[in-house]
Amino acid sequence: MQCFDFQRERKLRVNSTLRSMLSENVLRPEHLIKPLFIHLENSCELLPQLPNSMVFSLNGLLSHIEYLMKKGIRGVNLYPKIPTVEKDNLATQALNPEGVIPQAIKLIKANFPECLILPDVALDPYTSHGHDGILDKNGNILNDDSVEIMAKQSIIFADAGADMLAPSDMFDGRTRSIRLALDAAGHHYVGIIAYAAKYASAFYNPFRAALGNSALKKLDKRSYQIEPSSSRQALDKILIDLNEGADIVMIKPAGHYLDIVAKARQMTNKPIAVFQVSGECAMIKIAAEAGLIDEHNAVYEQLISMRRAGADLIFTYYADLLF
Repeated sequence: MQCFDFQRERKLRVNSTLRSMLSENVLRPEHLIKPLFIHLENSCELLPQLPNSMVFSLNGLLSHIEYLMKKGIRGVNLYPKIPTVEKDNLATQALNPEGVIPQAIKLIKANFPECLILPDVALDPYTSHGHDGILDKNGNILNDDSVEIMAKQSIIFADAGADMLAPSDMFDGRTRSIRLALDAAGHHYVGIIAYAAKYASAFYNPFRAALGNSALKKLDKRSYQIEPSSSRQALDKILIDLNEGADIVMIKPAGHYLDIVAKARQMTNKPIAVFQVSGECAMIKIAAEAGLIDEHNAVYEQLISMRRAGADLIFTYYADLLF
């Protein structure tokens, strides 16, 4: 009998049942949040830039929510598509209590009260210049003025029935300001999922095109979003947002920043979310359409890697593909 000086680790992998039983991480529908775009037009529009996505009318939105709920996907992240003529330098429409997002929140809650609604809180869909905040005459971000508007926007969304708010701006002090505003308005149990580590990424362009901002694809947001080369700033910002009252912290994009997810997981027991952004999804879609990869398997591999790194929740346009 021949003697071997190595271990046969494949014994744990040759049987499919055993592989499943020993799986260290799982991916379930309730781990996924679907981003949705909504406008006040009567029609729904396909978004060729994004997989499984369209701009929904309010009527069309309900049927899609029902479809998601049947798949076990119980959370949605809402974005408005605002007509260009309604955008201005001061993001006026962001504070419209009858705007598309407050209307959508009320409609979803009236028909699907168990659906978790997490509207985006930022000013870029409403500004003519495309920045997440308002600008002074020299084009510089007015941090505190922008935060004040977003705190008011947060109350409007909470009044409409939002479960959690997702401020995605990366401005200083916004988590604390929103928490204080919510508490003062009696919304003590409306949570905040703070975009604590949002990077100035090249992978946001399909999203901007979907919102009608394709002309702004080279917009420079590095004065408030984090440089891709930095990690310590991201970890510092995560701790700041947690101290200011964030209930969940977001790391965005997901796939290229799993090192930040893993480090954040070691720093806190609070829930961590990641966002598989539009460009990440578009790359999979384009490669799959070219016959280069299997779309389903590629999506699963990316999403399970996010769970493996320590993410509790995953925002992805591919939420309804796997289940």
